[in-house]
This record gives sequence, structure tokens and C-alpha cells, in this order.
Amino acid sequence: HRANKKALDALNDGANSLNFIIDKIKKKDFKTLLKGIMPEYISLNFTTENPLRILQYFKEIISERKERTQKISGSIIFLPVEKHISQSEIVDVVKGLDGFSPLFRGITISSFYEKLITKQISTALTDGNNILKFLVRNKISIDEAALRIQFFFPVGNNYFFEIAKIRAMRILWARMVKQYKPQHESSLITFIHSQIIPDENSDKYYSFISNTS
Repeated sequence: HRANKKALDALNDGANSLNFIIDKIKKKDFKTLLKGIMPEYISLNFTTENPLRILQYFKEIISERKERTQKISGSIIFLPVEKHISQSEIVDVVKGLDGFSPLFRGITISSFYEKLITKQISTALTDGNNILKFLVRNKISIDEAALRIQFFFPVGNNYFFEIAKIRAMRILWARMVKQYKPQHESSLITFIHSQIIPDENSDKYYSFISNTS
């Protein structure tokens, strides 16, 4: 499987995070995709519009391989707001992660296509708060809801502004979550998946993940 070979080559070259973009896949092919990859030692992410199926396959394979579930980090990069996904599916994804590693997220709030930094933050906060409210209304605790949400931001080459943006986002998100009165301080942590926007002379994109409190 070419995707598996590319992933292993990247890991051998020093990568510590992988992101697989998956549309439709059978379990046997998904198993081949992860062959030789040890999720407990890297961040493993899956961009998909079929989060429930991918999550089911992933959990089954992790169980079969007897991996240490609580050590697995990464996410299902699932964009419910951007893709107009039904609210019931959002609930199902979060419930599907119940008891799974606290380092693994299932809902991604994207501000990637917003150009203004202020708009990126305001969009992320508004969409994030709407999903929090919906999950809480559906009897999911604020601690579990906040644990499963991450944000997707673009990052430009003005690093001082970008650092300030990330700092502002983590402060504002923590304040917002705090209004729901979580029981655990860890619920105030902000998970951010960022992608560096290439300059006009480059066609390469680079991603990194930041977990900040």
C-alpha cells in the first residue's frame, strides 16, 4: 500500500505526526494503512467525512493490536460546521469517543479560509460555543465535550501576529469553557491544529499541532 509506505518513510525521516485523508475505505485496507505504525508514539490524524466508520475501524484495530488506548493522541479531522453535518452525527462522534484516550479529538472547528486574524478567532469561538451548547443540551458533560474539540487555523509568515493569535485563542476559549463550569482544569486546554500557508513560490503545506492551556 503506497500510502502506508509514504507514512513509514516520513516517520523514518523524523515526522512525529501523520494525517491521512480518507474518503471511503474498507477495514482490511485501513488495517494495511496502519501496518507498522504505532499510534501511541505519534500523533495520528484522519481527515474524513465518514467519521463514525473511521472511528469504528480505528478503535477495533487498536483493540486487536492491544495498544495502550489511553496513550493514543491525534484526531478525526471532521468539520461539522463547514460540511453542514447533522447535529445527531456530532453527538454520535463524541459518544463514540467515550472512554477513549483523552488525547484524541473528534470534532474540528475550522477557521482556515478566513483571512483576517480577528475573523479567524471570532468564527472559531462562535462555532465552538454553538457546538458546546448543543452537546451539553444532549446530555454530554462539558468536560467530555470540550475534550473532543480542536480548532484548525492557517498560519502565515508574520510569526509575531500568529503567536499572538494562538495565545488570544487559548485564553478566550478557556474563558468560554469556564462559563459552563467544568469539573476538571484539563477542560480548559485548547487543542489547535495549524497549517502553514506557503508563500507564492512554494506549493508545500506543513501542519503542526499545539495543545495549550
